[in-house]
Amino acid sequence: MKISVIIPCHNAADTIGEQLQAIITQREEFLLEIIVVDNNSTDSSKEVICSFAQKSQLIKYVEAFEGSGPAYARNIGAKAASGDAFIFCDADDVIGHDWLKLIVQALQDHDIAIGRIEFKKLNHDSWLQKFDMNHLAYEDEDVNEEDHQAPYPPYFMMVRGWGLGIQREYHEKIGGFDETLIAAEDLDYGFKAQQAGARVKFVKDAVLHYRLRATVDEMKKQWFNYGKYSALLETRYNPSTRGKESMVRWYIHIKGWVQLLLWRMRIKEKWEMGLYTRNYAFQQGILAGSLKYKVPPFK
Repeated sequence: MKISVIIPCHNAADTIGEQLQAIITQREEFLLEIIVVDNNSTDSSKEVICSFAQKSQLIKYVEAFEGSGPAYARNIGAKAASGDAFIFCDADDVIGHDWLKLIVQALQDHDIAIGRIEFKKLNHDSWLQKFDMNHLAYEDEDVNEEDHQAPYPPYFMMVRGWGLGIQREYHEKIGGFDETLIAAEDLDYGFKAQQAGARVKFVKDAVLHYRLRATVDEMKKQWFNYGKYSALLETRYNPSTRGKESMVRWYIHIKGWVQLLLWRMRIKEKWEMGLYTRNYAFQQGILAGSLKYKVPPFK
């Protein structure tokens, strides 16, 4: 089985090298190519990628200049790939020890493979630092398979674009990523694949080092979009919610706002303010999405 690792890249000159080095050093006894998709970068990303390509024939530089966004870039990379299975990573993260080997092994008898992430290694200068959250076991939030199950219909496993493997046939069967989605395009991708029959394997020992947004404003925007576009997914995968169930979900959502207000009044530690800020942005996104897409807030 030939593996194509596909990495969308937008202005990642400062980070893409570390990810490429980690992937190259994990090459095992399988055919491998690394497709790096330059999506309208204005920094020196191309120079960094091409310098690695000169040192390793595994790396292929691909331009994606006619559109924007990770969904578009990943689809362009898939079209340029020759592998039997695709592995999608991001340019600002770093795969952990044996991550690539473990994901490939899982793809031997499953259609999709996902691992878990940790947050501490790459985030000394992120918003975690501002809120003094680095002492928390933040990376232990998703260590079990049930942590990756969507809390809303269709209750499939959630796959993330920062680190997933998928058989090529399923990528092509569902038509790739939805390029109209600004966020949650990876969740939508995974849901569609599972609706088409794809079996997901969660590999607990496959750990990826995830880079958080560097600033509080970037973090808030990210979590707002998570909430907003998760509401959009409701219209696709659970469009029939109405009546009593709808009222219950609005009640739970309003109760959540009250709980956030009470939490804000009790906060004493900086790390609590960090979690509150993240959760507040997520709650705002859920409300905005519910109003925009006319669905009750998910629980």
